[in-house]
Amino acid sequence: MMKEITIKTKHQPCELCGGSMLFFTATKAFRRIKGVENVDANYEDSAWTIQYDGKQQTKKRIDQVIDDMGFSSQ
Repeated sequence: MMKEITIKTKHQPCELCGGSMLFFTATKAFRRIKGVENVDANYEDSAWTIQYDGKQQTKKRIDQVIDDMGFSSQ
């Protein structure tokens, strides 16, 4: 069963602090999670829309990737 979530972060990435690279790295990390089918990153809104197989993955695990990368999810 495919599910879709949009996760926004409290962290606003910026070019000067290297936040854009961290945002890009987190996007790549989402794509490596088992069961994740598609990741759409919205840099301007600091958000990701993630489509994943609900039988293989949970929102909790996806939130954990955000925390591991130094972001805080809303």
